[in-house]
Amino acid sequence: MIRTGGWSTTTIAIASAAGATFLLSSCDDRRATVALPTQSETPSRTPSVSANSTDHQAVERAYRKFIAILDQADSLPKSGRKKQLSTHMVEPQLSKVLTTIEQHQANKVSSYGISVVHIKSIAIKESEATVNDCLDSSKAGMRDTTTRRKINRGIRRESITTTLKKGSDQRWRVSKYVVLGEGC
Repeated sequence: MIRTGGWSTTTIAIASAAGATFLLSSCDDRRATVALPTQSETPSRTPSVSANSTDHQAVERAYRKFIAILDQADSLPKSGRKKQLSTHMVEPQLSKVLTTIEQHQANKVSSYGISVVHIKSIAIKESEATVNDCLDSSKAGMRDTTTRRKINRGIRRESITTTLKKGSDQRWRVSKYVVLGEGC
């Protein structure tokens, strides 16, 4: 599984959770802590503007395919990699994944295994969707390409927020993947 970026001060991200969350950690936009609203302040939930079941199913399928392609992204042939990945993601996410693959290959690191999606919620508003997931990448990780030795393994419960955009072709693609941290 592929994950863009790295730790806050580390130049490559090969010492932490694997799978999609591994290569996508640079998307982590640490959010400030805020007080939770009291029961009386909690707004009532209203359905999103275009949250019909067709869009909901399409967003879920697109997200699941995105995670699946990340499991094998670094093994895709370089000549067609960008084209294959662009069916599942758009900028800025696409560039982040491609850059991280290059960094990992230069450092003789690759991914192994698969991650398991546990979607907690999907919110859709017009042509943008947000997916909250509790990703299980405990059976995925990074390995040394020279020795084939596993370097690390992902974690069982990692909170993820992903933004998808609906293109002019009516397909949903990931534009931003944010790792919120361990635990869901």
